[in-house]
Amino acid sequence: MISLLQKRLLPLFILPFAGFAAMAEVNVGPLFEYDPDTRFTAVRPFWSSTPVTEDFIWPLGTWHTNDDTFWYRFLFLAYGHERSFNLFPLWFSGKNRETEEFHWAAFPFVGEHPHFLFMEDIHFVLWPIYMDYSVKGVRSHAVLWPFISWKDSPREAIGIWPLWGWSRLRESTHYYLLWPFVTCADYCEDRDTSGAGSSCMIWPLYGAVERERERQVLVLPPFFSWAKTPQTWRLRCPWPLVDIELGPKRDRWSVWPLVEHSVQKRYSDGGADDDIWRFGWQLVEKTRSRLNIFPFFTMEPDFLRVWPFWSRQTEGGREKVKVLDLIPIRNADGFARNWEPFWSLYSSEDLPDGSVRRKFLFNIFWWTSEGGKVKE
Repeated sequence: MISLLQKRLLPLFILPFAGFAAMAEVNVGPLFEYDPDTRFTAVRPFWSSTPVTEDFIWPLGTWHTNDDTFWYRFLFLAYGHERSFNLFPLWFSGKNRETEEFHWAAFPFVGEHPHFLFMEDIHFVLWPIYMDYSVKGVRSHAVLWPFISWKDSPREAIGIWPLWGWSRLRESTHYYLLWPFVTCADYCEDRDTSGAGSSCMIWPLYGAVERERERQVLVLPPFFSWAKTPQTWRLRCPWPLVDIELGPKRDRWSVWPLVEHSVQKRYSDGGADDDIWRFGWQLVEKTRSRLNIFPFFTMEPDFLRVWPFWSRQTEGGREKVKVLDLIPIRNADGFARNWEPFWSLYSSEDLPDGSVRRKFLFNIFWWTSEGGKVKE
């Protein structure tokens, strides 16, 4: 599917090069690029196009098509897809995929929305005077949010924040008084959680959990805590400087921000699945298959980079080499399509069929070949 924008704007962008582009690949330095094999066109830094994506002065605007669907984003405020249009935070509209019902919202006056952030089926009138929404099947209501609120079954709750609140879900009942200073809970037996018992916290001094399958003590939370379950043992003393954890998923210790060691375990037999070392608040990370010294050095089975000088990537039988490579992260395709040639001294791509592509000095000099023969 070719977007309406592409149909109308593509001829205007490539008209000066139409005679060349109709025949073969064209590169005019970093400013213009056309590749008939991949159907890639770029007029940098204003616009670029692939069979599925168009960028307009990336990252200001992006248009993505896939079969009969599309999505778009402009100025980080206007966004949507084939069934919706949104102008954050003032206007939201669209059709529900399942019911085909139309919804709209003019914030903060009145409206409804089937899904926004972590909320579903949202309704509001003169927000924050009134709103209601659902999260995982639980309906919540608020008047003068967040001061007066209540929830419907199966999680019954009522609160006058921050003075007092009460809620009940399955076998647990929770209370707060002058939140967040006093919070408590009572638990009945529940096979899916830690069993019968209670918990209480007087913040910021002390907290405790006493349940059938869980014990926990907190002093000056969250800085000092000790917790134990039938399978897990954890100590933070003080958090976040010293953190030790032993359990079925992983064994981990950390002296933040200096060093961290984590052994990831398999569910099947509890054996070590990966061995991870991190140094300098994760600036240095070593696993069985990866070494990363951010941002200067990255080594993975299919990727090697010495930033900002050089990188090599192998994917699907293709080998790509770049000199310089200023982007310190992977999977920044939009940035690369629209800006990378402005600082690229050399790039190459070797394909499984023997075809090669070479570009030098910001795409000013280039050549390609098929099966070892230079294309004319």
